[in-house]
Amino acid sequence: ATSTSIKVKSGQNWTLKATISGPASSEFGSSIDMDQSGDNVIIGAPALNTSFNNEGAAYVYSKLTNTSYTETQKILSTLTNAEARFGESVACNSNMSKLFVGGPGVNRFQRASGLVQKLSLGSITTNIHEGPTFSALATGTIKINGVGITASGHNVETIKDTINNA
Repeated sequence: ATSTSIKVKSGQNWTLKATISGPASSEFGSSIDMDQSGDNVIIGAPALNTSFNNEGAAYVYSKLTNTSYTETQKILSTLTNAEARFGESVACNSNMSKLFVGGPGVNRFQRASGLVQKLSLGSITTNIHEGPTFSALATGTIKINGVGITASGHNVETIKDTINNA
């Protein structure tokens, strides 16, 4: 899809208020959320190609008139890779002060662990909730494919490098 329709329900009837168009071939509108007032909307475009294929993005639009919205922010992931599909899921709170954008294919530590990025409207990234993080220090013996090391106070990346170089 390249457009998203905003409709308002009055009684049993739905009335088209606005149509928002996005980038072609981006799956624009595959996820959408709106603040309580209906003045702001966040829209996902997980197949947007920027630096990589299907890297994805999310867009924030604000009501310009009763029948039109204007783009106020384009959100890209701070971690990028092909097939990240950032924007596959989007959410906001009731006053749009907090935005959440998901990217199930964001590749961290060379494995697709996913990412949920939390933002504030009109700001840069305020917090990132990633898939598994590996910053804890390990203790004990670790064996992978018969190669083992004794870990005491090493982080996972150091352990990985030691095993890969063994």
